[in-house]
Amino acid sequence: MNTNIKTALASSLGPVGEHTIDYAYFDDQETTQGMSYRCHWSEFVTARRAAAATTTTRLKHGLPVEVGAILASDEDGLVGKTAKDVLAHTWIFIDCDDGTHPGKLVEVLNELQVAYLLTESSSSRLAGNVLKWHLFLPLDKPVIYQSATGGVDAATMLAANKAWWSAASLAVKTALLGVGNVPATALDTTSNTFARIAYVPQMTQDRTAPVMIKAGGEDGDARCIDLGRFLAAIGYAQPSPPTMAMAVATVQVRKPSR
Repeated sequence: MNTNIKTALASSLGPVGEHTIDYAYFDDQETTQGMSYRCHWSEFVTARRAAAATTTTRLKHGLPVEVGAILASDEDGLVGKTAKDVLAHTWIFIDCDDGTHPGKLVEVLNELQVAYLLTESSSSRLAGNVLKWHLFLPLDKPVIYQSATGGVDAATMLAANKAWWSAASLAVKTALLGVGNVPATALDTTSNTFARIAYVPQMTQDRTAPVMIKAGGEDGDARCIDLGRFLAAIGYAQPSPPTMAMAVATVQVRKPSR
């Protein structure tokens, strides 16, 4: 275990207490509009425990999905789940599908009183699959992105924000997995995408027991990661999302075609 990363994590945690989480819920992955929710972390965990023991006739790809973000809403209060809808991120989502057990990582999170939700995937250990798990880490405060103003077009700003989140979240996840002796190769890197969905695990037709769930912070006694502080503590070069000036600087100057 990398003790330096553990120290960095400990120094990047917010105060102990009951935390709130903002997220969006969609009926399934094909649904284009969903609802935003805000609740205490303990309430979110309780709801996920109930879902894990719920029997459903749906297959995995028909299960409800969530996005750990504050999303732009329309006049009816409904939200979309494309990259351009993301206003802020509210959790780190780690997806590991190679069979590696997260036991040591959970030990560290419990020792440091970190709020987390660890769930088994609905398809884990079924039909010859190895152990597959998801880890949700609520952030102490949302990571808020600048919108396209001041002469920066929306596509440029969005591209800069997406690039920053992909690289920054990968750095965070790699560091955290290292603390738990989980190889970086275990990570499903598609979990770094900007509007990443996560399935809500339920008991699909081929499951005979509830999906495994472990959590920290159910009693309002946990701490959440301050993403910017953690990135700075592990030496990441750009711990904050891009400004408009930085977005402009990333645009490549192209010569006119002949």
